[in-house]
Amino acid sequence: MKKNQIWSVVGLLTLVIPMLFGILPEKTEAAGAVYYVNANDGSDNNTGSSPDQAWATLDKLEKTKFEPGDTIRLHEDSVFEDTLVLDGEANGEGAEGAPIILESYGDAGGKAAINGNGKGYVDQMEKKDIYSTVTLYNASHWTIRDLAITNIGPGEDMNEMSNKDRVGLYVLAKNNGLTQDIHVDNLDVSDVNGSWNAKDIGNGGIFFTVTGTPAGEVTRFHNISVTNCQVENVTRTGISVGATVYGDIITS
Repeated sequence: MKKNQIWSVVGLLTLVIPMLFGILPEKTEAAGAVYYVNANDGSDNNTGSSPDQAWATLDKLEKTKFEPGDTIRLHEDSVFEDTLVLDGEANGEGAEGAPIILESYGDAGGKAAINGNGKGYVDQMEKKDIYSTVTLYNASHWTIRDLAITNIGPGEDMNEMSNKDRVGLYVLAKNNGLTQDIHVDNLDVSDVNGSWNAKDIGNGGIFFTVTGTPAGEVTRFHNISVTNCQVENVTRTGISVGATVYGDIITS
C-alpha cells in the first residue's frame, strides 16, 4: 500500500443494514414484464421483450418507465462503458411484493459490467462534485443484483489521489419522504477512484444517502439491505448507509 493511500476493501461481504431493521428479501422472480439488454447483439429498435429482441444500451433504460413487478436483465457478456440513472418519477417504482428488478442473465451465471469511467455527474447533489456509475434516485421497491460495477476516471491511476468524489452504486433520496424496500445483492463493485478526503455523502463503493431540505416530512429509508456483495479497491469508503441532512434532529 503506497504512502497516504486510503483503501476500503471488503471481501465477500454479507451486510444486512440494521438501520430501521429491514427484512432480508427472498430471491424474487419476475411478476411483470421482462426486458432484455445485450450490448453485443441487441438493438434499441427491438422490443426488448425477449433475448432475441434485446435492447442494446443503458440509454434505452433511462428512457423507459417500468411498472411494478417488471424485470430488467442485462446479458452477462455485456460490457457497458456508460452510466445509468434510474429515477423513480421517470423510470417507475415497484410496489409491495412486486419490486422492479435489475439483474444479469445468461447461461454461465456471469455478471454484466457497467464501467462509469469517472462519469455520471449526480446533479441532484447541488454543490457536490459527485460522479456515480449507477444511481437510483427517489425510487422505492427496487432490487439491484448480479452486476459488476467500476468507476475509474479516464487516464487516472488508482494509486493517485483524485479530486472527484466517485461512487459505484448510489442510492439517493431527496425530499422524498419514506423511501423503502431497496435491496442490493451479489454485486461486484471495484476500482472506484474517489477523493481521499470526503467520506459521508458519496465517495466509494455503495452509498445510501438522504439529502434535501431538512423541513417538512422527514426523508428516510426503511427496509433496505446490502447482501453478498464484494467491494474492493475503492476510495474512500466501501459501503455507507446513514449520511443524512437530518443529523441534528435524530436522537437515539
